[in-house]
Amino acid sequence: MGVVGDGGATGSGRRVIVRTAVQAEQVGPWALTTANATTITTEYFPLQTKGAPVKLKVLTSPTSYIFGYSESNSSRSSSSFSFIKAFDASTLSLPTAGGFFFKGTSLGIYNTGNGKPSLAPADFSYWYQTPMVN
Repeated sequence: MGVVGDGGATGSGRRVIVRTAVQAEQVGPWALTTANATTITTEYFPLQTKGAPVKLKVLTSPTSYIFGYSESNSSRSSSSFSFIKAFDASTLSLPTAGGFFFKGTSLGIYNTGNGKPSLAPADFSYWYQTPMVN
């Protein structure tokens, strides 16, 4: 999840972007078939403001991730956020029958020019993590 700019000629304004990569399951004996391709989906959510700060939020549990954003300068409360996408994260935390499983996820913030130099500023004023206690 991130924030993308105008994009030049498209004139579509600032948007929140959510990009999803879904690992393909093996179909047939050969891995080099179109049915075995990883699927990448990109969704855009238009922002209402042209230059206001955007807050991104990820709510996590052992079996899900929920992504949201806010353009308001209000507190960190979840009531000011628009939650736009939920993901099933059980494959990252629940072991498969008799098999190995991934046990952990990393989240981070960064600025990119998508492989090209960029003079567009991206200021990160804070990174805030609240551990949940069950």
